[in-house]
Amino acid sequence: MNSENAVINIEIGMYGYSEEYFFDYKEHKGMFDPVFLQGLAFADYIFKVYLETQNSVHGETFAKFLYSLKSGDIEVLKKEKREIRQFKEEEASMDDIRFIFDLFYSNKKHFFVFEASGNWVEENLFKMDMVNSVFELISLLGQRNLYDENYSSYLQEIANNVGKYLQDNNSFDETAIPELTFMIVVLAYENYINIL
Repeated sequence: MNSENAVINIEIGMYGYSEEYFFDYKEHKGMFDPVFLQGLAFADYIFKVYLETQNSVHGETFAKFLYSLKSGDIEVLKKEKREIRQFKEEEASMDDIRFIFDLFYSNKKHFFVFEASGNWVEENLFKMDMVNSVFELISLLGQRNLYDENYSSYLQEIANNVGKYLQDNNSFDETAIPELTFMIVVLAYENYINIL
């Protein structure tokens, strides 16, 4: 892969027999700052989660949570996971819950692919797990940037702006997400760089 293309692959899952989340994170940053790319992946993911949970109590609560999220909350989530558990093929089962997310980015295009699999007996359980996966993603990204004092503020700004957008205007479809997230993340990234 050349330096003009970037890819982030994220898998957030839970083994069917436990409440323990596992992660698989791969990043090819190309010529781009991984902080910028992670911001895009985070924003794309939370917009997609909202689309999957909208018109439900989980979706409404999720939008309010994003809008009111503070950097201190992110610090707690970031430090909560001392050990990031990697996916182990030998422990996998058909009942595992998996959220697989791939971000593709270049100066010419930006898109993502999302897939969910699991054995949910109720749609509400799926929606709850989707929202919970965002907490896990915050923790995962926070752990990857544990010693960056400004990273929590960066994620907070992205989450707050997505939450504000969702509360003000929730009529969009998946094809609009990359354009929305690009505008939100570029602004947050500029603020992040200016603090450094």
